[in-house]
Amino acid sequence: RPYSRGPASGARPADRAAAPDVRRQPQGRRRLVGPCVVKLRWANVVRTPAPAGGAAGGAAAGGTSIEAFIGDLPEHLAGVKLPMGAKVTRVGSDAVVLDFPKLQLLDVWVEPHVRADVSRAPGCVEARATTAGCVLSGSHHVEALQLNERFDLDACVRFSWADGAPDVRGGRAPVLITDSRIDVQVDVPLPFSLLPTSTLEATADAALAVVLPVLRDAFVRNLVARYAPWASAQRAKAARAAAAAADATSAAVATSDGASEHSDANG
Repeated sequence: RPYSRGPASGARPADRAAAPDVRRQPQGRRRLVGPCVVKLRWANVVRTPAPAGGAAGGAAAGGTSIEAFIGDLPEHLAGVKLPMGAKVTRVGSDAVVLDFPKLQLLDVWVEPHVRADVSRAPGCVEARATTAGCVLSGSHHVEALQLNERFDLDACVRFSWADGAPDVRGGRAPVLITDSRIDVQVDVPLPFSLLPTSTLEATADAALAVVLPVLRDAFVRNLVARYAPWASAQRAKAARAAAAAADATSAAVATSDGASEHSDANG
C-alpha cells in the first residue's frame, strides 16, 4: 500500500547509506541540509477550451458550468485515463492518489506514489501534495540509499476557469486553466553526490521533462473530455426534476379543483 512506511527489507544494514541530515518542517515538509542537495522545479500554465455549449461559471449555466464540474474534482479525476502506466485513484471525498510511471535517474529508478489533497477557494480548485503524502518504490536503491528520507516535495495544481473567445453563435466557450508547479529537493547520497551538481540537475530535469508534460496533457485532455457528458447528464437530470415538479403541481391543482367542485355540489 502506498503510504505504509514499514521497516525496510531486502537490504543489509551495511548496505544502507547513512541517514541524511533531516530537519522536519510543518505542513508535511522536510528540510534537507546536505551535504549535496539538488533543487528541481517544473512549472507550466495551459489553457484548454472546453466543449461548446458550456459556460465558465455562474447560476445562469444551470449547474453545468466548468466551475460546478471542477468543484467535485476528486470524482472526475478518478478513472481518468493516463499514459505510461500512471493511474489516479480517489481517496475519500477530498483526495486522490497519483501513481507515477517509472522515473529513471542514472542507474536508479523510482515510482512515486503521491497523495494530493483537494481544496476549494473562490474562483479555483487546488490539488496539493507534500512530502508527507509521497512514498517511493522502485529499484533496490530505494531502500539501500534510504531515498524515502532524502527528498522534499511541494507540488500544487490549480484549476480555474474563464470565458474564452466568442464563438460563431455569439456565446463564449469556457476555458479550463491549469497552473502546475512542482518543487523537489533531493539530498543526493554517495556515490552519486560525487558527480557535478549540474550533471545531477540536468539528469533529473530531463526525466521530469519527459514524464510530466505527457501526463499533464493527457490528464487535462481526458478531464475536459468528461465535461460534455457530465454537463449533458446534469441538464437531463434538471429537465427530469422540472418535469416531475410540473407534474406534481398539475396534480395538486387538479386535486384542489376537484375538491372545490365537490364542495360546491354539496353546497
